[in-house]
Amino acid sequence: MKKIFIILSVFLAGSFFYAQSADVITDILQSNFASIGQVCYLSAVQQELISEESSYEDAVKVLYDAGQINKIEDIDYAGRFVTYKDVSYIFSKIWDVKGGLMFRLFADSPRYAFKQFQKDGIFASSADPSAAVSGNDVLTILTKCISQYGDFDLSSVDMDE
Repeated sequence: MKKIFIILSVFLAGSFFYAQSADVITDILQSNFASIGQVCYLSAVQQELISEESSYEDAVKVLYDAGQINKIEDIDYAGRFVTYKDVSYIFSKIWDVKGGLMFRLFADSPRYAFKQFQKDGIFASSADPSAAVSGNDVLTILTKCISQYGDFDLSSVDMDE
């Protein structure tokens, strides 16, 4: 069952990346611990802020310039591993996430983005906000976010073509 879910998640995530470089997706999938640069790349490509040929560093800079991440000078965002709290914060900037009172009041708080994603079922209520996330899990989270917050409707996909 888990293998089927992973394969379906990868397939759905792949369909959202259009002609995105297979090397980048393979690199992310094979990462035991995904980097913040990889998550920024997925976010920036999803928002069409960069092209698929851009680097992780380009993605970090674009999101910083857009005000979606903070203080790139102090941290190696392209190399540091990503946590559940980081993923929820970065991905919450892609869509208009309707959240509870605390999320709306403190929209720039990774803590409340994490809590909102837990509440919405993006990841388990037992998830540790400071735990490292694998590349496979990042793509699964992105797929769940697209399904939850995006305007994508799986029932509208015609599988006969």
